Amino acid sequence: MRFQYKRWIIDATPDIFEGKFQARARVAPGNLADDIQPDLIDETDLGCFAREALAVEHAINWAIAWIDSLEAQPVVGR
Repeated sequence: MRFQYKRWIIDATPDIFEGKFQARARVAPGNLADDIQPDLIDETDLGCFAREALAVEHAINWAIAWIDSLEAQPVVGR
């Protein structure tokens, strides 16, 4: 469940734990067409959901909010 958002790759594939879907967001700068593995943010504590679609949606929303807040921060030194 990987997709491109702005200049970031988001992988919102949930983990399965005790019959529930654990929302998880892996966020890395880059392009889906690239074969390189850049450093990534791996946020695993996003909550448990009974349905996979809810876990994926929650992880995507978290990742988009994280990216948007990161990109809204002023760049120091410019």
